[in-house]
Order: sequence, then C-alpha cells, then structure tokens
Amino acid sequence: MSQSVKAILLMQNYLQHSKSFKGLTPKNWTFVAYDDAGESWRNTSSLRCHCGKLLRYRYTFKYIGDLSVIDNLLDADKEDVRKQNGIVYFGETCFNHKILGLSNEQSNNLVTGIKTIRQQALRYLQNDETLKKALEAQRHLIKLLGYNKISFPGYVNELDQMDLPINREQMGELQDLYEAHVQTMPRPRSSVRYRNLEEIEITPRPNSILQDDPLTAELFLQRYGAIEAGKEVSALELAYEIDVQSPNHYGYYSSGKPYLYSEIVLYLDNEQRRGNVIITNKGWDDILFKKRRDA
Repeated sequence: MSQSVKAILLMQNYLQHSKSFKGLTPKNWTFVAYDDAGESWRNTSSLRCHCGKLLRYRYTFKYIGDLSVIDNLLDADKEDVRKQNGIVYFGETCFNHKILGLSNEQSNNLVTGIKTIRQQALRYLQNDETLKKALEAQRHLIKLLGYNKISFPGYVNELDQMDLPINREQMGELQDLYEAHVQTMPRPRSSVRYRNLEEIEITPRPNSILQDDPLTAELFLQRYGAIEAGKEVSALELAYEIDVQSPNHYGYYSSGKPYLYSEIVLYLDNEQRRGNVIITNKGWDDILFKKRRDA
C-alpha cells in the first residue's frame, strides 16, 4: 500500500470518526470523503472546490435538507449539486464560505481542526519511529480491551490490521472505555498465609498467589509446560489466560494487568536465571519470552 493511499485512509478515518471534528462541522452537513491530489497537484490535479479553485486537498460534504436553502449561496452549478443529492466540494481555504452558515471564529476553528488532523496523519507516515510507538500503544490497548471483553468500534481493528494508527483523540476514547471498566473490576482476594515454599518453584515471596493457590498454580504450570520451545510468548497474554481459567479471580492493577502478571514475571525471572528461558523483549507494558530448546 502506497504512502498516499495510507494517508487518504487515515484522513478518511480521522474525519469520519473524530468527535471533535464532528463538533466543528455545522448542522445539516455531513463529511463524505477526503482526496489528496499529491505533491505535483498544481500540474496534475483535477480536484476543484465548489468555487472552481484548483485543489490539492479536497473535502467532500453533503448537505442534508432542502437544497433550496443553499441555492443562493452556491458558486457551483446548482444543477450539479442537485444531481449529486447535495454533494459540495471544499478546499481548506474555502470553509469560511457563507454556505456553511458559520461565523468567522467557527470557520477558523474548522480549518485549524482539519489541518491539525491532516498533519498528525502525515507525521505518523513520515516517521517510522513515531508510527511504531503509536502502533505498539494501540495494540497493547486493543489486547486489554479484548481480554476484558470490552466492545470498541470496528474501524479500530480495521486500521490496525493495515498497520495504521488511530489518532490521539480516538486512543483517548478507548482508554476511557478501559478505565471505566477498571473501576468495576474486583479488588484482589486476601491471600491465605504463606505455607510451603517447595510446593512450586518460584522466587520466594510471602503471600504469593501461585504459592498459596494450588489450583491456579497447577493451571499455570500445565499451560507453561505446554509452551513449545523457541516460540515467543507474551507474559501478559499468559496472565490473562490463566486468570480467566482460574476459579479464583484475583483482579487487576490500576494499569489493567492481572495481579497474576507479576507472579508470572517473577517465575520467568527465576527461569531465566536457571537458563531455561530467554527474555526477548522486556518493556513496561509486557514481557516476551521463549523457552530454550535445550532446557
């Protein structure tokens, strides 16, 4: 997929689903499409505003209502607009037109909002590191939402599957969904007193879930034992999987990670020191590991 196509897809998504953008657009008008004629647009563009101006960036809107209301405000051929059921084309410098029924301040806010959205989309596509970080944060949040069975808009997965990031506002909306769910999560159960350290080989720690809950410990060891050597596994995903299967649900940290996650991290740390696993990626949000083939 070319960069130009990616840019158009991002802009279509951002303008279609951004609440702040919808708040800037006037009543009776709905966003339809975004087009970019490319860097050589002055020589190759066929995109034009309703006023006839040649454009690089064109924004297509549709008027919902009686078209006679805007007839006298249109610079474009009124019959063309009627044939297209109220479709009108705008450029970034044409949004202050009276056709939209906006004040100068509202028009300026709309122009600023659109340019900000476009610049953010381009920044993601022009900087590999920025794009990588955005996708990592996005995918971590998608995992948290998925494991907690929290519904979120389908366009998020559609963009993610194309390696395209949602924007900051949309990330904030997903985080709000998740944080609202966190508030309903049960707090951790009080653990029974520390018993026998030898029941399970983990780094010694009082009040350990895996030490004090034989059933959960057995579920974990069975799942850990079934992991294929050399296969990269997420400790966070493993923690969610065990927490869902365990009859003793221990709850979550404020970050959304299961309390079992810290237990599994301790176990992996001990396994690494013994030479049984290789930690392939250790970040604040997750740890990836592989069991050694010769372990």
